[in-house]
Amino acid sequence: MSLVLATDPRLLDDLAALTRTGIRPETAVRMAVAFMATAYRNAWADGLYPPTATPRISAYQLAPYSPAPDTHSE
Repeated sequence: MSLVLATDPRLLDDLAALTRTGIRPETAVRMAVAFMATAYRNAWADGLYPPTATPRISAYQLAPYSPAPDTHSE
């Protein structure tokens, strides 16, 4: 399946925020879609919403920042 998506300034700003970490735009879109799909599936599976209703996400939780170990040092 291929996807063509019209862009607008807000979408481009959101994409710029995601790609500032160095990931490619295609990867950012895949990650964002997967994140939302997981939240929806969990809401339906847990019985919080019926399968035909759009879940409303009211909060999210971030893990504390922890830099990746330096694998290039000797």
